[in-house]
Amino acid sequence: MKPSALVAIIILLIWGAVLAIPAFGWSVHDVPRWAAALFGLWLLLNFYAWMAPTWRTQIVTARGPLLGFGFAFAGALISSVADAFAVGIASALLLFLWRAILLSLPFALALNRRLRPYPHWSDFGVLLFAWLLPLVPGFDGSWFVLEGVGRVGLFAVGFGGDALHLGPGRLLGLALISTYFYGARAWTAAPLDWMLREKDAIFAVRMTVLGTVGAIVAHYTLDWVGLGAQSSWIQMPQSSAGWAFVAFGLILAPVAEELTFRGILQSGISKVAPRSLLAWKHSALATAALVAVLHAAAGSFGLSTGAAFGLSLGIALVYIRTNRLLPAILAHGAACAILAIAALWI
Repeated sequence: MKPSALVAIIILLIWGAVLAIPAFGWSVHDVPRWAAALFGLWLLLNFYAWMAPTWRTQIVTARGPLLGFGFAFAGALISSVADAFAVGIASALLLFLWRAILLSLPFALALNRRLRPYPHWSDFGVLLFAWLLPLVPGFDGSWFVLEGVGRVGLFAVGFGGDALHLGPGRLLGLALISTYFYGARAWTAAPLDWMLREKDAIFAVRMTVLGTVGAIVAHYTLDWVGLGAQSSWIQMPQSSAGWAFVAFGLILAPVAEELTFRGILQSGISKVAPRSLLAWKHSALATAALVAVLHAAAGSFGLSTGAAFGLSLGIALVYIRTNRLLPAILAHGAACAILAIAALWI
């Protein structure tokens, strides 16, 4: 078995246990736990399956250019069946139609415009739509809730507060991002293959060091000028659900955030932005800084605003040279672990 496939299977097994076992702290509302766990795991599979190159190739080969519509139909069906326990069969049928239509729109746009496999400004609209999906009526439900976990960054979209929510909007949004950018619009310059290549380890160490130092410095800098609202650079779980919080932060948040801000935004903006006024090197640095600002504004899982900016900028500066997503993900997780340990002593 390929290492990437093994990693994906292990992650899915961990998530299956975390969602299905009440002791991990996730509460379930309206939908039976077995249904929410089963269908939620299926949607997570639609995210992680694209991370294994062999599975990615098989999916694209089997479904062809219409794979996006297949995802839209299946995702809408699965999520509506789960919600039928709460809203009834008639309302679930309407949800299915509504969700299938909206999830199909990005793929219909790409197919209609016959976009080449290169970044296009409309792709960033799809990325924004996917992350804001929990705000769209019909996608705003919540299957799982983890209370009192504090800062959840991008994963707070549509809910807010200090609770972590997983529902049809967020899970379908994650699956939409991977299906669109790895399948229908596979232009990302940083495909995730979970295989360390030459110099990946060195780049990961550099990203970790710069990201960790940058997070601490930026956190205290914002606090010094009166812009830092959080007392600690990283949120430490205080409840019995701490392990579920850590699992979420280590095996989903770094992958989703780095795919968004490095694999799509940093890789894409640098290719569609005009370079007539600046040399490539300067425009690449400007892009890295812009992406770090966007990352901090959107929020990073578990981190204060300043720490999110510093971590993102540190990783982005090294990413300019490597354009490899795996070192960025490993560095993101490692830096958060170091920040957590440091928060216990400082």
